Amino acid sequence: MNHSITPNLTKQPCYPLAGNSYGSLILTKQLQKKPMAQEIRNPLTAIDLALEMLISSIPTIDDTQKTYLDIIKRSSKKIDHLVTAFIASGPIDETQSKKIF
Repeated sequence: MNHSITPNLTKQPCYPLAGNSYGSLILTKQLQKKPMAQEIRNPLTAIDLALEMLISSIPTIDDTQKTYLDIIKRSSKKIDHLVTAFIASGPIDETQSKKIF
């Protein structure tokens, strides 16, 4: 049984550009996506929970309050969808990286 705390790099995706400077940067950015996404989702989850608690604690919600609460809820879901799309997107290719740099 392997008890190593280091990841098995043979199971990592192969990035054809990893041998050059652009490829190394792309690989680094790709590997940083999930932790960065988690840093966004943690406070987003807290906002969602606080919003639900706020909604449940208000005995009657008028139309203006409902509008504002709906905006917060929709915006939170949109951010979550953007984070999901960000994680799912592959690394940028060399032509895209040249446009950035």
